[in-house]
Amino acid sequence: MAPDRRVIEAIEKSIRKSPEVTSFHKLKARYSGNRLFVDVHLRFDPAKSIDETHALGHRVKVQIIEDSPIVEEVNIHLEPEPALGGYIQDDKTRKA
Repeated sequence: MAPDRRVIEAIEKSIRKSPEVTSFHKLKARYSGNRLFVDVHLRFDPAKSIDETHALGHRVKVQIIEDSPIVEEVNIHLEPEPALGGYIQDDKTRKA
């Protein structure tokens, strides 16, 4: 079952609390019983280190769970912001 729009808006608000997140997309949430599972792609400044981006992802995950107690699990996918010089290449187009 898909969550109510207010639940999605609350998750979006939690994500926006982190100024280091330059944008996000592919936010998906689904119920399993009365618990909510969330997936989201976060974009960040590509100048940040791997350690910094993993810490950012962890902070956002904790923020979502603290703000929405029904959230059981948050899967965060980290991507550099293309508009800031990041480069994302689809695996299907990558040449060996």
